[in-house]
Amino acid sequence: MKQTLSHILTMLVLCAAVCSCGPKATGQQDDSGTDSTETEDARVVVSDDEQEYALEKTYSTKFYSIRYPGQWIVLEHLNEMTDAYIGEDDFGFTIVRFETDYSLDEANAEGNENIRKTGIKISEEKQLTVDGEECYRAVHEIAIPGHNVKHVSYTFKKGFMLYNIKFGDVSTKAREAVASDIIKSFRFK
Repeated sequence: MKQTLSHILTMLVLCAAVCSCGPKATGQQDDSGTDSTETEDARVVVSDDEQEYALEKTYSTKFYSIRYPGQWIVLEHLNEMTDAYIGEDDFGFTIVRFETDYSLDEANAEGNENIRKTGIKISEEKQLTVDGEECYRAVHEIAIPGHNVKHVSYTFKKGFMLYNIKFGDVSTKAREAVASDIIKSFRFK
């Protein structure tokens, strides 16, 4: 089981590093049996001189719902673990969900070990709560020639289901604020 979780967490790291920077596919597809919907919501606006983000839509499955900016696209089921990528060309987030009997602490420790093995720096980590569940918030720094990328990752568990929501290229205060507001909107069903 440890080897399986290690493999899953390694795939999670690699998938999130690729997927959270921007869409890599077109169209939406739902062949997993998971019902998902998008709805319009009240506006929550976060802005700075560079970009304005209004949380106008909700992505919803039978497990959870989460709000996101109205102009962002949704790409579902990019692989067997990724429920969705929600974002624009250079900023967005992935939602990964899978079953495990590991505790949150064990899964987080294993994930951190795998992240470090790939050369990604964990520059910050703290515990908080997401919709009443304990959560690890981590900042990952990835050195790409000519550009340093900062990802913000939230890992939490409900029952036997482990969730990871990772925001890619969180490079401005507006992006940090919208990532925080999106996480605050997350609700279990």
